[in-house]
Amino acid sequence: ITGTNLLAVREQDALIIADLMMGGDGTNPPTQLNELYMSAVGEAMNQMMGSVATSMSTMFKKKIDISPPSVTLVDFADTTNISNSLTLDESIVKVAFRMEVEELIDSEIMQLLPVHVAKEMVDNLMNVVQAPAEPAKSAPAAAKPAAPAAQEVPRPAYQQPVAPPPRQQP
Repeated sequence: ITGTNLLAVREQDALIIADLMMGGDGTNPPTQLNELYMSAVGEAMNQMMGSVATSMSTMFKKKIDISPPSVTLVDFADTTNISNSLTLDESIVKVAFRMEVEELIDSEIMQLLPVHVAKEMVDNLMNVVQAPAEPAKSAPAAAKPAAPAAQEVPRPAYQQPVAPPPRQQP
């Protein structure tokens, strides 16, 4: 699978994550994401995506490589461009996850990826799910029960592609 994968978190959540990554307890996070704190957030995202890549590698039964993340602060009051990695003319899929960090964060993290990448991920997953099982080798052929009729595994519906959030007026 080759493609871009974006994770979007709220700035306040990123500040708490940065404080935790820098050894704080998260109760008194910094007020601004400077270069050092953005690097700490990047390391947290790298660890999260490393875990995701390991899980995907197991599920898809193939090697999954990831690139180190780059962290960008986006203020939607000033811009509607999320990233240079996604263009406004391509449809994207948004996957929302609940993110909880003890009593510090109860929020949402969004994964944004182009539709073609999401389809490739689903196709890989469905090909693994639909792979035929190896027949048992210990039972004699005459003693094998008749195999049940093959059932088609329903394909999950793709989430409707979403447009970037509207620009907020100050």
